[in-house]
Amino acid sequence: MSGPHAGRVCGMNHPWNFPMAIRRGSCFLPLVAAITCVIKPAEDTPLSTINLVELLLEAGLPDGVVNIVTGFGPDAGAPLVAHPDVDAISFTGSSEVGRIVAQTAAGLFKPLLAGNGGQKRHDRARGCNLDLALDGAVWGAFGTTGQRCTATSRIIVQKSVAGEFTRRLVERAKALAGGGWPGRPGGDGAADQPAAGGDLCALHRDRAKGGCPVADRWESPGGAKPGIFLCPHSGLEV
Repeated sequence: MSGPHAGRVCGMNHPWNFPMAIRRGSCFLPLVAAITCVIKPAEDTPLSTINLVELLLEAGLPDGVVNIVTGFGPDAGAPLVAHPDVDAISFTGSSEVGRIVAQTAAGLFKPLLAGNGGQKRHDRARGCNLDLALDGAVWGAFGTTGQRCTATSRIIVQKSVAGEFTRRLVERAKALAGGGWPGRPGGDGAADQPAAGGDLCALHRDRAKGGCPVADRWESPGGAKPGIFLCPHSGLEV
């Protein structure tokens, strides 16, 4: 059973890659229980959260019910978790930071709702429709440039169809260009920032030591900095 908890405060630390969907879904649940919210959006995408709260105020939400604190994790996110007037925490982000948040919340006896990074596997068995399977694999892996915890990072295929599936998957990956996204002109999208592109290239270089191909970095025709656009990467590991 759930009921109103007037006077309680929920602190929220959320990532950049779903700047509207996660905020909207996470803050409405406390609001229906009369719990106020303090949102610390990712430093990469604060404007989406600001626009959301402005819309809530225009719709008649009283001042102070949903609040925003902007800044970097150590300077804004960590103090929010540890603040004595914050009664509960909602966190979505990496497993590494999630452990730190969980330790802090546990030490202060604060309830924590955490969604941390993971891997999504894509299973394909003998007898499946390969065209539909490839559509799902390509979108799952390269949609939003794979920059989400639900992105397909592993594909498990039965040996009887692995050869054809792999060949066709690599063909589709090679057909994606830098810029845009699947289903739209250009193909694959951009990394959220140059540093992310460098991290991904380093990851692929490490995987290449085990025989996987390396993804090169792209430069945008519009003059974006190197490292923003990446070649789609397909690796075969046995």
